[in-house]
Amino acid sequence: MEAAQSLVDWAFSNPEVKTITAKSLLNNIGSARILAKMKFKEICRDEEMIHWLLQNEIMDATSW
Repeated sequence: MEAAQSLVDWAFSNPEVKTITAKSLLNNIGSARILAKMKFKEICRDEEMIHWLLQNEIMDATSW
């Protein structure tokens, strides 16, 4: 999880990055658990994958 969080932090250090998307296989419970712990929101599922979205909280707070 530390490596994944480092990637998210790095991506969000760029002000142009407002959202990050991810995918995990339906049967990969470990990956889904990590994404949920990192506050990714499940946005949909298909036959094989769970699709996730994470919004930059700093951008959300300053976009008012």
